[in-house]
Amino acid sequence: TGDAHNAASTVAERAALDVVARRTAAYNNHDIDAFIATYDENVRIYEYPDKLLGDGTERLRRIFGPQFSADDGLIVVQAQHALEEVVVSDETVTFYGTTEHNIGVCTVKDGLIVEVRLIEPAD
Repeated sequence: TGDAHNAASTVAERAALDVVARRTAAYNNHDIDAFIATYDENVRIYEYPDKLLGDGTERLRRIFGPQFSADDGLIVVQAQHALEEVVVSDETVTFYGTTEHNIGVCTVKDGLIVEVRLIEPAD
């Protein structure tokens, strides 16, 4: 019998899960400032595996600001796991009347999300 790996067994894993949970809560509360505060100012967002979609918190503010102003958006976390400073989230995201299932791989350093790699359904 092997030991099951706890969802957050190390300090780094608990800290990484915490910042990702704060990001999700801020998204669901449509709080742009709290949402942006979970990201490093130079965050890089990729479509998995390595297609750069954009970087920086100002870009996130431009994308999500209008959505949050319209009181729109909901993330439901189906499952979430951490290994060191990486959090893998299986999520359902609803925005502008559409619902998508995706996997987000967030890398956290010094308490902030520095990289996101999104695995999304093919168009």
